[in-house]
Amino acid sequence: MLWKVYTTVYNLYFHPLAQFPGPQEAALSQNWIYRNTLSGRIEPILERLHDQYKSHAIRIAPNELHITDVSLYKKIYSQNDPWPKNGDFYAAFGTPHSLFVETDNGLHRERRKLLNPYFSRGGVLNVQDLIQGKVATLIARFQKLPPGFKVNLYNAFRCLTVDIISDYASGTCLNQVETADDDFFGSYLEPFDAFGENIWHMCYRPVIRAIVTSAPAWIAKRVSKEGRSIVQLQEANMAALYSYRNKPDVGRPVVYAALNSCSEEEAVAEATDILAAGSDTTAYTLTVALWHIIKHQAIRNELVEALSRNIPDAKTIPNLPVLEKIPLLNATVKESVRIASAVPGRLPRIVPSHAALFVDGKKVPEGTIVGMSAYTMNRNQEHWGQNADEFDPHRWLTGDCAAMEQNMASFSKGRRSCIGQPLAYAEIHIVLAYLLRNFDFELASGSASPDACDRFTSMVEKPGVLAYVKPRVK
Repeated sequence: MLWKVYTTVYNLYFHPLAQFPGPQEAALSQNWIYRNTLSGRIEPILERLHDQYKSHAIRIAPNELHITDVSLYKKIYSQNDPWPKNGDFYAAFGTPHSLFVETDNGLHRERRKLLNPYFSRGGVLNVQDLIQGKVATLIARFQKLPPGFKVNLYNAFRCLTVDIISDYASGTCLNQVETADDDFFGSYLEPFDAFGENIWHMCYRPVIRAIVTSAPAWIAKRVSKEGRSIVQLQEANMAALYSYRNKPDVGRPVVYAALNSCSEEEAVAEATDILAAGSDTTAYTLTVALWHIIKHQAIRNELVEALSRNIPDAKTIPNLPVLEKIPLLNATVKESVRIASAVPGRLPRIVPSHAALFVDGKKVPEGTIVGMSAYTMNRNQEHWGQNADEFDPHRWLTGDCAAMEQNMASFSKGRRSCIGQPLAYAEIHIVLAYLLRNFDFELASGSASPDACDRFTSMVEKPGVLAYVKPRVK
């Protein structure tokens, strides 16, 4: 009892972070951030608190700050001086030493060097035919739909992106588009959903995390949904990895070739991250993009006209470099990436001893966990204007594109930025061009909006974004 009283008084009044405002409960334990993060709406909650306290830094846990001073983003997520990742947070993903999770800067640099050739622009251009082929499969299924059928766009895009990344990564396509049910709920979406539903328990409940990540697979699957979801993903990726290693020559680049020098455990962890990161984030962005295009009739009409003018034959979509030269399509892709913020939340870092960090004139002590979010960066009115919360592709046609790209944090920044950025941009360009050139879309009754439910990656809640899909009259 005395110890509890002591820690309460210390955390509230004498802790180095006591100088920063925030909910009193947050200063005492992680229960506040845990409970509010479970809501899936933590970023708007934090935004309101920053406004309430009129502070660029608020205390969200005993030793953690959330920061909204956009001038500090490149300091915290630096290209030249990467700050340490918070190991407890990243351990929740159950993929030790993967590129995304690795906390050692040297090991991260070596792993990224292995994977870079496959996710560089040149690497992506080498597989654009693969992307186009998968999109053609989705188009073929759309064309077979009966009139009045409601398509779950979010699930359809998830199936598509799983097919693309699985084939590119392992040489074996998981065929989700062809085998999914009428709601486009493919068999691999269930473990993704289970993982998303439980990721915050893994982050903020160390006992659960320890059991799930250290127990044998057969035990982990029986102990909890968290364990079952991780094991299902790992087993699927292990099978794909073994399939590739048994038949390594598939006649084209395969990402898993970069993992030949890795141990089995490291390769499976990396494969799991590649499949997850390469599918749901892009699928969510595509869903947000098409939803906004449907809702904004003037933008839709202008974009369809531009595509028709630049793509005379709807069955023959040009290669990526040609699509990127269609100004409004390129602007729509960039605006979709901005407004979607497919990984909306903070990516926690630890203030190192050699870096002095000041927020609102107050020094943040070394060892403090700090984080900024794509949600904050991508909707900051100082950078994006009074209409920062609105979908406006034309901002990319009239504004300073170089400055806007520097201020957009959808893929993070610095050495730890998302390696899959070129692949994501390629997929979004190609998918939107194919679909809008070939189909008309109308939101269906009962459709949800794509407002983000934050499960580390953004997710669309049920029933999903539903639309009627009609072949366009050429």
